[in-house]
Amino acid sequence: MYHRYIHFIIGGWLTCIQKTYRNPRKTNWEVYKTDLDTGLKATIRTIRSSIELEMLAGQVQDAIISAFNDNCPLVSKSSNKDIPWCNKDLANLRKQARIAFNKAKRTGLWEEYKQTLTTYNKALRLAKRESWRRHCEDIEGTPECARLLRILCKEPQSSIYTLKDESGNYTKTGGRL
Repeated sequence: MYHRYIHFIIGGWLTCIQKTYRNPRKTNWEVYKTDLDTGLKATIRTIRSSIELEMLAGQVQDAIISAFNDNCPLVSKSSNKDIPWCNKDLANLRKQARIAFNKAKRTGLWEEYKQTLTTYNKALRLAKRESWRRHCEDIEGTPECARLLRILCKEPQSSIYTLKDESGNYTKTGGRL
C-alpha cells in the first residue's frame, strides 16, 4: 500500500484567534444574586485603615466578576462577514428572486421567477469564483510561514499527534512503518 495519510501538528506558532464575548441578556440573574451574596459574605467586615478598604474593594470586585462569569455563558462570535463573496448586488438579486417567487406562488406564472433565479445563481457563481481567485492571489503574495498560518486558520484541522500504521492503529515509536 503506497498511499498513507500522515497527520501532524505544527506546534508553537499557530494561534487562530477566536473572538468570544458574554451577552448579559443571557445571564441567569437569580443564580448570579445568590453567588454574589455568597462571595460578599466572605469579605472583610470591619475597615480600620485605607489598606483594608482597598482590600475590601478588590474582594467586592472579584466577587462581582466571578459571579458574572459563572452565570453568563461565554459565546463565540459569529458574523455574516465570514462570507467573502457576499455583496450588495447579490443581496439585491436575491431579494428580487424572493419577490418573484412569492409572486409566482400567487399567480402560478413561473417564467419570471426562473429567469430571476437564473440571473441570481449566475451572479453568485461569478462572485464565488472571483472571491476564490482573490483568496489564492492573496495567499501567493505572502511569505511561506504566513501563508501556512492563513490556510490553517481558515480551516482548522483536528489535532492528531502520531502516524497510522497499515492496520489503522496509531504508532507508538518513531520507527519505520
